[in-house]
Amino acid sequence: MKKTVRKSIATIALSIVLSFALVFSAFAGSFEHLADELFDLGLFKGTDSGFELDRAPNRGEALVMLIRLLGMEEEALAGEYAHPFTDVPNFFMPYVGFAYEKGLTTGVAESSFGFRSLCTAQMYAAFVLRALGYNEEAGDFTYSGALEFGKSKGIIDDFLADGTFTRNEMVAVSHLALAAAPKDGEFGSLLEKLVSGGAVTEAAAAPVLSRFALYEEFMAVGSELEDESGFELRFVMDIDMGPLGAGTVTMDLSMAIDDQDVAAAIIIDAAIAGEELAIQIFVADGFVYINDGSDKIKIDAGLADIESIISMTDMNALAFNPSYLFKEITKSTEGSYTVYTATLADSFMEIAMGIAAGMLDSAGLDTSDILDLEGFSMHIPYMKYYADADGALKRMTMSMSISMDMGILGELAITVDADVEVVAVGDAVEVTLPDDLDEYVMLDPGAPQDPDAPDEA
Repeated sequence: MKKTVRKSIATIALSIVLSFALVFSAFAGSFEHLADELFDLGLFKGTDSGFELDRAPNRGEALVMLIRLLGMEEEALAGEYAHPFTDVPNFFMPYVGFAYEKGLTTGVAESSFGFRSLCTAQMYAAFVLRALGYNEEAGDFTYSGALEFGKSKGIIDDFLADGTFTRNEMVAVSHLALAAAPKDGEFGSLLEKLVSGGAVTEAAAAPVLSRFALYEEFMAVGSELEDESGFELRFVMDIDMGPLGAGTVTMDLSMAIDDQDVAAAIIIDAAIAGEELAIQIFVADGFVYINDGSDKIKIDAGLADIESIISMTDMNALAFNPSYLFKEITKSTEGSYTVYTATLADSFMEIAMGIAAGMLDSAGLDTSDILDLEGFSMHIPYMKYYADADGALKRMTMSMSISMDMGILGELAITVDADVEVVAVGDAVEVTLPDDLDEYVMLDPGAPQDPDAPDEA
């Protein structure tokens, strides 16, 4: 229960930080950086028309990826293998014959492989699990349960499995598979196994394996706060909207957990383009208290349906902040700190948008008007974690650039630089609650929200 409560508060904090930026971007992200990397490893070769990441893969293309992830492409192309199927193009003949004789796949009918049939996320998850050494006949997983089992092994997540499964998602799943450990336990990752078998050269694999290792370090530092009984953070966001003005948003968040009891204080002050905003939010005794400067309201924490939010965002580190969203991670030293600098793919915003939309929808808010905007894009040049000598997270920084199409007014460029300081953790955290919480008025969710609205007859 203690960890569940912690994650719900962390989710709320994340939504506050992201809300300043997420409404500006709804573009679907491309994993072309992963396709390039798989190409360099010799595991993904595209077509005569390029990578074609925006279309769905067929069963034949998925089968070729399976054979490459098994490290058996050279063997498949060197041999002569028979199969009973009449619907396989010449190029795919050796792959299908090899897979048929090795028992890797069967057709959809006695004489039909179903080459043109589209590959689904479930089908590809099953293929990749087999490449990792898991077997349905051995009882490792069932085809119907391939997605859930694949999630537990870190090769796919809800975002990659949702909607139409394209070559874009196939590339991401393949890349996740390279970082996953095969079933036999002999290698730490599938990529290491492919190098050992000669399917991938050491030179090509070295930078990828290095990034995998840095990603694990990066995520370990970022998850340090989850094990603390409390933490105090200070957020500072400098926002520049060009001709529309600039300003700063600060947020002080402190939280302490004692078994099932949570106390938290969130103080937000904003001054942007001549407009000022001050909001105070407190959590205590199972209630949320909100003071916006004019009204003081009290909400039963149960009304926020926290459990439904947690069920969507309570993922392991890989599923929530997966490696396929990172273009590059570097490690350096600044003073006494070890600094991890991550360059994020634009696809990060697509995933974050899904999280933000889910949280807002859980709160009963219609997000269709703000999350389906066109003419907006966002880029995150970097995200940095600063760790001390003990590996504890002390500071986080992030830069964001937003482009907004204003029609005849042209393009508006917005930049956001965020700095998060870890002020205190554990027993050193003190949550200060105001003395007037008993004066806050309980919010009736069924009452009109407009105070000037007439009562219904």
